[in-house]
This record gives sequence, C-alpha cells and structure tokens, in this order.
Amino acid sequence: MKKFLLVAVAVLAASATTLGLRQVVVSASIARSTGKFQGCGQAGSGGDFILNALKNRDRPGDEALGMTLDQVRDAPFPLALSQGEKDRARWSPAALEEIVPWEDRYALIEGYLIFEKKMGKESCNCDSATNVDWHLNLDSQPRRLEAGKPVLRDSMVVEVSPRTLAKHPSWSLATLRNFVRDGTRVRIKGWLLWDQEHHEQLQASAGADAKRATLWEIHPVHAIEYWDGNAWRVH
Repeated sequence: MKKFLLVAVAVLAASATTLGLRQVVVSASIARSTGKFQGCGQAGSGGDFILNALKNRDRPGDEALGMTLDQVRDAPFPLALSQGEKDRARWSPAALEEIVPWEDRYALIEGYLIFEKKMGKESCNCDSATNVDWHLNLDSQPRRLEAGKPVLRDSMVVEVSPRTLAKHPSWSLATLRNFVRDGTRVRIKGWLLWDQEHHEQLQASAGADAKRATLWEIHPVHAIEYWDGNAWRVH
C-alpha cells in the first residue's frame, strides 16, 4: 500500500478536490488505523482531516527507528514552516514532500518527561469530552523550573491518544506524573507527526515562554518504557 502522504501529495499535485483528497486519506491510511473508535472515524470531525488521520494511526509500526531529541529539534523544515497553520489540504506539494519521509517514521526517542496534562475536546477525537489526548513534554534532561514553572522551550511534545490508551489500560497520568517528579528516564515509541497548529508555542513566537522546541511530535504514543536503575521496564 502506498504511503499515506505520498498518495496525498500525488493527489494535490493533480489538483484533486477536497472530497477526493479525503477519500484518498481514508483509503491510504487504513493500514495504520483500526478505523472507527467509539463511533469516531479516523479523520475525526471538523478541523484538518489529514492531520486528524495522522493523529489516529493507532496501529504500531513493525520496528522503531531510534532517534535523538537533538536530531528532531535541530532538523530544518523551512517549507513546512512556511505553510504556517494552514490545513494540509492547502499546503504546497513541495512542503508536503519535505515531511513525507519523517511522518512515515515509527520512532523511538529517549529522554525525560517534564510536563503532563490531560487535554480537552479536539477535532481528531470528534470533540469528545471523555476521549481526550494526554499531552506530555519530553526533554533531554529532567525538569527544570524558572519562576516556579517548568522550562518547556527545549522539549518536544509526545501525545497519548484515546485510541492507544484503550490498548494500554495500565497507563495512568499518576504514574507519568511520578516520572516527571522523579526525573525518570523514559523511552517513547510511536509515529512522528508535524503538528502545524502550534506555531505560537515555538520560541520564535513565545520567546523564553515557548512550550516546545519543534512542531515535530510523537503522536500517537504506542509504547512507554522507563529505566528502573538496572533495566528498561514496560509501563
């Protein structure tokens, strides 16, 4: 099956209609999604349906590619950045092609969780009030505080989706909060995703109060491991 975004790029280049592109997204990404989740389709409800479909890739990859936080934070993606917060259906083919190789990566990144938050309604989850994402920040060092607030500007965001949470009933925000508090080293595994909807959180816009170093995320998270001092354990 062709890669999800490669197909989307081809359709865009051929000046496909939005409806036609939606059909391509659903059909080309089905291998990475179980389809509907509690009545919510992979493209969600409203918002950017391409981005939503990427966020709902709830089937894991075969083998994770090890990457470092520096690789993710330092990689330039000028064409993707230039698209701003536009929906993917309005991106230039060149900008989509720029991120195709990375969004096809099932990655594993080590670091420290420095922030956790249960999110609210989002279009990827059909605006459900109960099926919501867990937003986590991953950094290369344990949590630091400035004026009593965690320093997030050097981190990347990783998100647990309700789809993957349903497959890991042992996961809990309380445990992740303990990882943050204790400075526990973790390994996060999942699909790489460029979330163009958060430019305002980057340092270029927010300065020292930036909430992330990059628009790249692991979203959704498929596996969480932690170092207990002797070995890696599965959360």
